Amino acid sequence: REISAYGVNTTLLDEGLEAPVRGRFDLMGDGYIADLKTIGDASPEGFRKSLTGFGYHLSAANYMDLAAQHGINAETFVFICVEREPTPGGKYRVALYELEQRALMKGDADMAEACRRWLANGKTVDLPDYGTGWRTVDLLPWAYRDGDNNYEDLEQTA
Repeated sequence: REISAYGVNTTLLDEGLEAPVRGRFDLMGDGYIADLKTIGDASPEGFRKSLTGFGYHLSAANYMDLAAQHGINAETFVFICVEREPTPGGKYRVALYELEQRALMKGDADMAEACRRWLANGKTVDLPDYGTGWRTVDLLPWAYRDGDNNYEDLEQTA
C-alpha cells in the first residue's frame, strides 16, 4: 500500500517560498486518506495525547496537501490505531479516528512554520542539545495519586 508522494508546501507559495515536502500514504480510499499508527494506548484519551505530543496533525495536513496536489480525492483524514500489546485475552485492540478540520488547519499552520524555519536555517534541522552531565528528574505529580486521587506519603509506603 504505502504510496509515496512529493510536492511543495502550498501554504508558503503565497509568500513566495518553496519548501519541498514528501509523504507516504498508508491507505487511500474514495474520499479519505488513512495513516496506520502502532500505539501504546489506542483509547480516545491515549491517542489524543499521542496525536498532540508527536504532532501527527502536521503529517495529516501535509498528506492532505500532497493529495490535493496530485488530484487525489480526499476530504477526510483517518488514523488507524493498533495497540502494540495484546489484551490479556490475546487480542490487539484497534480504533479509528477522523481528524477534526480545526486540527488539520492547525497542522497546516504548524507545517508551514516548520518549513519556514527549515528554509531560514539553510534547509537543515539543527536542534539544541541538552547539555552535559545528568540531572535529577521526578515523576509528574499525578503519578503519586492513589485510586482516590489523594497523595500518599511515599516514605510510609516504601
